[in-house]
Amino acid sequence: MDIEYFSETRFAPDPVDLYKSLNWYGSKGYTIADIEKAADESFYSVYAYDGFIPIGLGRVKSDGQTAAVISGVCVREDYRGRGIGRQIVARLVHYCQSDKYEMDVSLVCEDKLKPWYANLGFSESKSGMLKAYAGERSIVKVMLSAEETEAFAEKLGKGLRGGEIIAFKGDLGAGKTTFTRGLAKGMGLEDFVFSPTFALVNEYSGGELILYHFDMYRVTNMVDLETTGFFDYLSDDCVIAIEWSENIADVLEELSDVITITLENTDKENERKLTISTKGGLKLDFIRD
Repeated sequence: MDIEYFSETRFAPDPVDLYKSLNWYGSKGYTIADIEKAADESFYSVYAYDGFIPIGLGRVKSDGQTAAVISGVCVREDYRGRGIGRQIVARLVHYCQSDKYEMDVSLVCEDKLKPWYANLGFSESKSGMLKAYAGERSIVKVMLSAEETEAFAEKLGKGLRGGEIIAFKGDLGAGKTTFTRGLAKGMGLEDFVFSPTFALVNEYSGGELILYHFDMYRVTNMVDLETTGFFDYLSDDCVIAIEWSENIADVLEELSDVITITLENTDKENERKLTISTKGGLKLDFIRD
């Protein structure tokens, strides 16, 4: 058996003939109009061929920005059990989670198929099965003033749901406290935010979530970190903002829902370059615009 796999960018067979040859869609009651509609909505497809014989296909729907949904995976019945479906799904996921797209991939399937997808790295979610993008996502912004930085941080604060850790990187005077001030405003916290340099941690409450603002400048080892009580603050009902997060980078690497914000001075006064990075399934599409 010499199976070849083709993407839609390399090979585009007639979708109606291909679907009909696989029989599965017809047995499930799909019409030719349904097949044509599925082909038109396809974002990316993978086809499996044994010589000139079509034996499998998989398709995903997506806007190319936020998420991809596998809309159909089918392998001809007499070719099942040979790992073809696994290869098709792996290629769909690889394309959608490449550096170009960095998307989560989801699907809805029958309960009996969930263990099969779980073996491919999918986990159950509210809407079906999900394979979250595991890499790092980044957004780069240039802020022309402290006011613009604060306004952007306010937008971020409005989108936080609790449990996030905001890890700041940047030199002295880069705008870390200014950013935290906007963050607090977006979270509905009215207290004035100031640097926690001497207190190690400041608490701001009064909204749905509490904001804990840490300064790790003097933290040089695990004993120092434990002294701050940092681990006691980790909770889903708060947000933690950390200045000088570089000093606890190893600890943050082991935690989820970390948003790293790097602030850099440019050659223009008051202008800042912001790089916002996340890893795992955490997405910040609401601040891309």
